[in-house]
Amino acid sequence: RLGTAALRHAGTVLAVAAAPGGRWVASAGADREVRVWDARTGAVRTRVGTADEPTAVAVAASGRVVAAAGGKLRAWDPGGTNPV
Repeated sequence: RLGTAALRHAGTVLAVAAAPGGRWVASAGADREVRVWDARTGAVRTRVGTADEPTAVAVAASGRVVAAAGGKLRAWDPGGTNPV
């Protein structure tokens, strides 16, 4: 459940986006991290550090790409940290 210790950043959460079907959630935080969470268990699937504070996060309609924007736009596979 959102708001539990399992789904928190070290700083303020600035943006959230859900994957199609709701199986996972991506969040961008003031801690300069973007995290992908399993929506059912709250476990972190992926954690990506960013040089700038990410102020927006989005998930492609296919669910195969997560994108975050702050000072720069970054996109990667939600199951890993590989840029796309």
